[in-house]
Amino acid sequence: METATEHTNVSSDWVAFERTQSLHEAPAPVVCDERADGALGLKVIYDQLKNLSIPDSDNDEFVPPTQHAIDRFLDIIVSTAYQLMSQRIAVPRGQVIVDYKGGLRIEWWSGRDFCVTLVVGHDENAKSYVFVKLDKQHAGKVNERILPVRLASQLKRLSGIQPSIR
Repeated sequence: METATEHTNVSSDWVAFERTQSLHEAPAPVVCDERADGALGLKVIYDQLKNLSIPDSDNDEFVPPTQHAIDRFLDIIVSTAYQLMSQRIAVPRGQVIVDYKGGLRIEWWSGRDFCVTLVVGHDENAKSYVFVKLDKQHAGKVNERILPVRLASQLKRLSGIQPSIR
């Protein structure tokens, strides 16, 4: 059976979580209420984080996320999810990645031209920020002041729901 594996182009400093799924299997129907459906993206993010937290015995260079990174990451993601779901907007699924020091980042893409990236440093002294890239012509914008309401706005913009809050 054919399978497709999604990869994120990342530098050697980042280890990407891979997701493999069958090309010929239809997903089983899921019966759930509106809130549960909106939280599915949050569950996907959490599951990726959980998998990245397991030490990799086959890779001596793999560094799992630090507790500081996990706590800060979850605080931001859950607060952002609350902002989205309170407006009946589903939490988008993102690609969670761990860096070589144990920091975390998550990337959300819309096509090839627009992405929102949250980076959480491995400790309180490491930089944490949100990066937004609008299209191929623009370099993107970094904001070191991470506000869940602003991140939620950028994710809505990514989904084409409404312009962002500046």
